[in-house]
Amino acid sequence: MIDGRYRTIADRKHRAIVGFSMGGGQAGRFGLRHLETFSHVGIMSAGLGGGGSATAPGSDPIAPLAADPAKTNKRIDLLWIACGKDDAAMKGARTLDEALRKAGIEHTFLETEGAHHWRVWRRYLRDLAPLLFRTR
Repeated sequence: MIDGRYRTIADRKHRAIVGFSMGGGQAGRFGLRHLETFSHVGIMSAGLGGGGSATAPGSDPIAPLAADPAKTNKRIDLLWIACGKDDAAMKGARTLDEALRKAGIEHTFLETEGAHHWRVWRRYLRDLAPLLFRTR
């Protein structure tokens, strides 16, 4: 629908998925499971679960990435995660960061001041937007 209604460059190198709070978790899960569609993933004030703690088969989005970290790192142009130190989602964000580091997946993880609030997310958007679609 987006490609049909707007002027886009319709390939994975020019697609990003970013969200905050529940949308951040969804952006992370969907984006990381669909690297054939997205090359940039942004997760704000959220974790993904998984990281070895998920019990349902296929519920851990990190496991398939960890199977071949070199291939994964070539496919992801940007994996950007940020969470405020006073945010209830920080535990999940730290767990995600740890799982990605353990798997050898390149990413940026920022712990900032703030809680689960639009003022924090507005700063994240300001910081993240210029990083999208840069060539590495």
